Amino acid sequence: MTDGRATLLAAAESSRLVIFVGAGASIGPPTNLPSWRDANRIVIEALASTAQSVVGDHATHAAKLIVARHTQEKLPPEYQAQILAEFLYERYFEVLKYIDSDRPNATHLAIAWLARLGRVRAVITTNFDRALESAFAAVDVPLDRHFQPEHFRALAGDLKRLDRRKGACQLLKLHGSVDDPHTLIDTLVQRKKGFAPPVLTCVQHLLQSSHWLFLGFSGLDLEAEPNYLALNQESERAIGFTWFVRQGAEPRPAVVKLKNRYGDRGQIVHGELPDWLLDFVSAVSPKPRAWIDDYARRTTRAAAVSPTSALEQGAATWARNLGPDICAVSVAFVAAACAEPTTAAAVVEALLTQLDEKGAKTAVPTADQLYMKALAANGLGILLAGLGRHEDAVQWYTVALDMAREIGDPDTRDRCRGNLAASLETLGRVDEARDMYESALAGYRTRGDPAMLAFGLTALASYFIRQRRLDEARAHAEEAIKYAIEAGDERFRGTALSDLGMIAKLRHDYPRALEIFAEVETLFARLGNDDGVAATVGNRSEVLAALGQFDEAERMQLAALAVNERIQRRDNEAATCLSLGELNELRGDAGVAEQWLMRALDAFRSIKDPSNEAFTLFRLSRLKESAGQFDEALELAESALPLVAQRNRAVTFELWNKIGAISLKVGQIERGEHAFRQVIALAHPPGDPKTVAIASQNIGTALLVQQRGDEAVDAFEQAAQNWQLLGDETNLEYCRYCVSTIRLHEQVLVYSGTARTADTPEEQLAAARTADRIYPDLIERYRSIGAVEMCAQFCIAAGSTAQFLGDDDRAVALFRRAATVFQQLGHRRKAGDAMERAEDILKSCMNSLLRDGRMNEAIPILLQLAEVAEQLGDQEVCATANYNAAICLAATTRDYAGIRHLATRAAELFPPGSDDAAVALRLVAHADAEAEAEKAAGA
Repeated sequence: MTDGRATLLAAAESSRLVIFVGAGASIGPPTNLPSWRDANRIVIEALASTAQSVVGDHATHAAKLIVARHTQEKLPPEYQAQILAEFLYERYFEVLKYIDSDRPNATHLAIAWLARLGRVRAVITTNFDRALESAFAAVDVPLDRHFQPEHFRALAGDLKRLDRRKGACQLLKLHGSVDDPHTLIDTLVQRKKGFAPPVLTCVQHLLQSSHWLFLGFSGLDLEAEPNYLALNQESERAIGFTWFVRQGAEPRPAVVKLKNRYGDRGQIVHGELPDWLLDFVSAVSPKPRAWIDDYARRTTRAAAVSPTSALEQGAATWARNLGPDICAVSVAFVAAACAEPTTAAAVVEALLTQLDEKGAKTAVPTADQLYMKALAANGLGILLAGLGRHEDAVQWYTVALDMAREIGDPDTRDRCRGNLAASLETLGRVDEARDMYESALAGYRTRGDPAMLAFGLTALASYFIRQRRLDEARAHAEEAIKYAIEAGDERFRGTALSDLGMIAKLRHDYPRALEIFAEVETLFARLGNDDGVAATVGNRSEVLAALGQFDEAERMQLAALAVNERIQRRDNEAATCLSLGELNELRGDAGVAEQWLMRALDAFRSIKDPSNEAFTLFRLSRLKESAGQFDEALELAESALPLVAQRNRAVTFELWNKIGAISLKVGQIERGEHAFRQVIALAHPPGDPKTVAIASQNIGTALLVQQRGDEAVDAFEQAAQNWQLLGDETNLEYCRYCVSTIRLHEQVLVYSGTARTADTPEEQLAAARTADRIYPDLIERYRSIGAVEMCAQFCIAAGSTAQFLGDDDRAVALFRRAATVFQQLGHRRKAGDAMERAEDILKSCMNSLLRDGRMNEAIPILLQLAEVAEQLGDQEVCATANYNAAICLAATTRDYAGIRHLATRAAELFPPGSDDAAVALRLVAHADAEAEAEKAAGA
């Protein structure tokens, strides 16, 4: 042994060495205790074996899946322990007393010898077994054991006992001892809660006064709780540590991180136990190795029953004492935590069948029978809800709730209420759900259990997020985290953190959202919660998609989709398809986006989730709107409304917004106005300034287009007040601009009216000229506002005024502009009327110019008339205009190609075989002949 030798020897020499003993120290012979994963496997197999009598092979199948998760290291031992302890309470810890051995191995004996030599004054262990005690007895070293709360209180009051070089060595059994199962610490919750203050006082004293040697301890607890044993917290004041890692193995990341924090005061060494430790002890004194070798020869007799067999036998007895019903539920709960909801549901359904058969044979069910049925029915409801079968889940929750009320169990009653609320909400029964969420939380507050408070608060926080009440959601999520930490419950802390991530995402705080989701993903991955990991990956990828990282986001979403398909989480599968749809929409691939959205729609319909069905229709509507398919977009949004009306305020709000925006685009102005008034009514909190400002602004636009000027001004002024409150100068200026546009509109109406009704021609002319000066500004204002129909209408009015003033060219241009806008809006009749007015002016101009023989001036008028007539579908006028233009061109120029083109076009438009067509063709021939003659003359 070379690594860390000098530091360890120096600490041993000054009796400032503390040895921390983990489970790995008790695995070697002859102690031969099973690893924690093996112990958990034995416990699960014992539960499944007993449960088999009531649920058959379902239990065996579930156990195999759970053990497979152990092998994959996807179910931490302390998390399985937590699931079982939450259901079995103190009865769970009874099985742990069988994880014991009084046969020390060479590692235990070497530690005892270091204590005998005065080199170690304290040993700390997380092990329950009594192998260390047996080692100290064999080496004849006095030992003071501490595992009861009162032991640690006494030691914390007399810390000098930890520093004495003479007298008994101090053994601190931090996780309790098999002597008393009530002292045992095995669950994740217990680890997250941390140690009692007296324990921490002793540990902190030893950190500050001694160098620690970690043996047989992987550091897994540090990954569950970064400040486990205050190792990180005390890094500035601690003496230092040496961490032993098996040869060829890599230290866990948490250990490496701790070593980096300690710098030169932290060392990681590699080797094999017990050889590495025996080498170290030999460097202190040659006597221990010889003694230990002799002891091993003298105690070679094998144990009557191996520790593993003893645990198997003890676990089997323990499971039988629990009873098959309880064992079946226990196995189901662990299977559910392993993301195997279908298997877990099969176990519970089989159990409920058995319970019904037993109940049929009992005249009056006992309280225990009612409690078991309530527990199983509630559990089945949770599992079925996870599989998207919410109607079935509601039925089982109702059964559970009735049983809980009958036996007078308020805790089970409120759990059922909280679970029932989630399924009711999914099915659209929002008011009932809200009442259930709040009544359950009120019950939890009455009893003050921090874990259940965390559960109730996260449920309500998630509800508020779905309703887009983000401030309330944040307050509930933050309170839930506080209680989850107090309870040591990582699941609820992860759920509450995920809620905060969702809030950050919805508020477009993408860096914060990514930071939170990364923490949540790590947390759920460590718990082996595939379901939670997949959901978190999906949320994180949505943020990446919003940031334009489409390929990475898509890879993550497809991975999440595969997990959801495997575990048959139909609701999460649908949500992932929805996210993939949005991703491809952002990417610009509308076809693929629509395919994913349609798949999500089918899935939400299959599980009867009206709110998400409506939200998916909203997304499809948005997609169609982007493609310019406004009628389809409007139809989709309107079809979604009945699914969420009076159920989901947030989605209803989004739909009315979309209906309003599309209605204004397609000219359904009154529909748009109605929609935005609904938006204001749905604003939450009531009077929310931004929502009211946006909706009022849109209502103002709708009223403006309907020429309801005074009402429009009121709407824009209401919007302006809210924009001013929000400090939004851009939108405030826009509202003021709209109000001034309405005032300008009113002004031009006065002048145009005067131009029609004034008593003298001079007054009419003056009013028309004033209106003519105002129209361009007014038309441009309506164009910039987006009120395109108003823009077209005022082009008509301006064209009429220009015509009155004798400016025919501008009048024609204005009528044609109006016609183009009306055509784009689908108002064909209005477009035709505007074009006809332009045609009438052009015909009149043409006739006047031709009468006066002003051929050159007539040509552009004729060409414009041909174009207008063609747009109107007036083939005869178009043909005649082309022919007359060709005649004028022939009379004034030698542009034979132009003459030929116009005459050919006229011949094509005149009725085939008619005299007009023949005349046009003769003109074509004349142009060709003249062109040839000119070419010949030039040659």
